Amino acid sequence: MSYLKWIRGAAPAVLILSFFLYSAAGAGAQSAAGAVEVVKVAELKPQYYSSFFSSAQDALLHPEGYVYIGREWLRDANNKATAVAFAYAHLPSQKTGSFELPLMKLKAENAKLLTRGRFPSANLVAFDGRRAGFVLQDSRRANKESCVFHGWDRRHYFVSLDTRSGELSELREIGAPGVRESFYAAGADDEYLYYALYSNEGGCGQYKSVRMNRVSLDSLEIDEDWQIDLKTKGVIAKPKFTGDRKYLAILNYTERGVAAKNPPDGFFVEIASRKQYRFTLPVTPYAFACTPAECLVGSSQAGTIVRLPLDGGKSKVVAKGLRLMNHFVVTPGGKRALIFWNAISGPKHVAVRDFPQMGRKNEQKLSTGKVFGAPRGFRPESMVWSADGRYLLIPKPEQSGFADDESILIFEVKD
Repeated sequence: MSYLKWIRGAAPAVLILSFFLYSAAGAGAQSAAGAVEVVKVAELKPQYYSSFFSSAQDALLHPEGYVYIGREWLRDANNKATAVAFAYAHLPSQKTGSFELPLMKLKAENAKLLTRGRFPSANLVAFDGRRAGFVLQDSRRANKESCVFHGWDRRHYFVSLDTRSGELSELREIGAPGVRESFYAAGADDEYLYYALYSNEGGCGQYKSVRMNRVSLDSLEIDEDWQIDLKTKGVIAKPKFTGDRKYLAILNYTERGVAAKNPPDGFFVEIASRKQYRFTLPVTPYAFACTPAECLVGSSQAGTIVRLPLDGGKSKVVAKGLRLMNHFVVTPGGKRALIFWNAISGPKHVAVRDFPQMGRKNEQKLSTGKVFGAPRGFRPESMVWSADGRYLLIPKPEQSGFADDESILIFEVKD
């Protein structure tokens, strides 16, 4: 059986759309300075696909542009589940493919470890073109429930698969056995899977500690020297990478009008140095991007962009009036950023601003109708971009703006 199946979509006509800035010298004068070009390079129909593929995890599986795009249970002639097929896209080559994780075989061979349910759940968290990494969650109801949400006894394991030979590694437990905690995978770079453990010994979300860990994708060994205690409690948010994969961020989420004991805060961890930075955040901190010197956080509800310097300096509001922000994507040159909005009811354009100033001086507006084929806008929740900002992947929107649930579009960004 082949565990690696390449599926090539029909090559569409390339659509090139160039947008030029107006110079301050006179209305209508065009200048190529700062121009951003967006190129539609592929429309693909993967074999296994979900338009909300990235809602529960980091869909970018490797900095070189491998993206998780869907999964499907496989069954034998008797309709018995045997394996799970995982689908991916490779942004630079515009190819899609899939491979199978023999989950039932894995469970049978590890019966002494996987004892808490009929079968564990499996999430694809890393893929480099050949080696795939998965987090298995084996769960059952706890004997005593302190509250509904955390009334589970869970174990988390990491396993790798050679997608060409089909060889599976041994299971590596990466949680804390016997401890009631919440597990959140941040994602992977080319060496490690990063994850957070929230101790729930107090029950009902009263976390006593938040720890960041990483496990080697190659040896499956937990890096004991890198473990980080964020020295906080009662804070929970899924950790995520910055676009350049140099920082991990935990952005505590609050909304306007919802009472909170303390202002929302966030933690930024520089991976190389393990330095930690703690900041007060605006509400609904959806949009997020960093340089080696600072991070920008955009508030969807408040419409403000806050600059957070990574040298311990004070935060500063750098832009206002941008409600419904959802994503920042820094262009490959690092001097411009695309601003995507989080609802079809929002602006029908993608704003392009100087980064990190984010002021309106040289703003461009890219029509969602002309560029993305979505005149009513589109929902970017499942949008994924490469670590260098070169490629964007979105579910193909229908005229209504919602995904057609069949196709994905890949765009190249040039500046």
